[in-house]
Amino acid sequence: MATVSPKIEPWGRYIIAWAQSDNIQESLDLLSSGAVNGIGISPYSGYSGRDISFLSDVEGLLGVVIPFAEKYDLSVLGELPGLQFLTVAGYQQPLDCRGFDQLDDLRVEWTPRLILPESSSAIRSLYLRGYNPNSKTLNSLPVYEAIEDIEINQGNLLSIEGIDRMPSLVMAKFYGLQDLQSVAACAGTKIKRLHIESSNKLVDVEQLGGCRELISLRLINCANLKSLQFITKFKCLEDFRFVGTFVEDGNMAPLLSMKSVGFVRVKGYSHTPSEIRQVIDGVSH
Repeated sequence: MATVSPKIEPWGRYIIAWAQSDNIQESLDLLSSGAVNGIGISPYSGYSGRDISFLSDVEGLLGVVIPFAEKYDLSVLGELPGLQFLTVAGYQQPLDCRGFDQLDDLRVEWTPRLILPESSSAIRSLYLRGYNPNSKTLNSLPVYEAIEDIEINQGNLLSIEGIDRMPSLVMAKFYGLQDLQSVAACAGTKIKRLHIESSNKLVDVEQLGGCRELISLRLINCANLKSLQFITKFKCLEDFRFVGTFVEDGNMAPLLSMKSVGFVRVKGYSHTPSEIRQVIDGVSH
């Protein structure tokens, strides 16, 4: 039976090869040649074994992706302090990320047994799924001076208080935070893109007008907005999308200053999406 070549795909800023149980060497050759800089391990992408100890002997390995980690012993990761990116999901065993001094990109499921990199880490991109800190805010995160991109998918956050401690942050995404009430902590930050989806308890969106450098704002399937008047306070906002988020006063006129908008037609709104776009296109030309 012919061996199968590993699938190669982009992974954020990196490129990985999915290891094949019967053809591990080809993945290692791709690493040594510089064609990829990371290894992915998944039973659904060609790796049927349970032993991943071979990773400890891999030269040139910058990252590891393990989406079904319950199937493997993750202790080998402790032998890879030079990792620059790490993605691990579906695990119950302890995961201590403090030893990864060069870590740039971390994507993990949060559990009480997860220890995040220390604040001195050079991490630039952080994804957490199911983040449930006792504080119910971002104050529980270490202060990452270099972080540029943070994404929280599901969890118990009531507020994003603490986001202002991340001076380099330019992108923040919050999905499925059903208890999230406050995003006021964004005001005064240098965030350029803020995306929030499925948070129907938000009460202070209007305070986002204090985000002086915000370029893109998305409030998808979120709590009702009293009006869109708050977007006139933004200095740099160009793109505003609020699909599934109802505007109570129905006045869509503030959207006429945008370069790009996204919303659905609702009876009682002063303008339809197509009418807004026609005006915007006319102004832009």
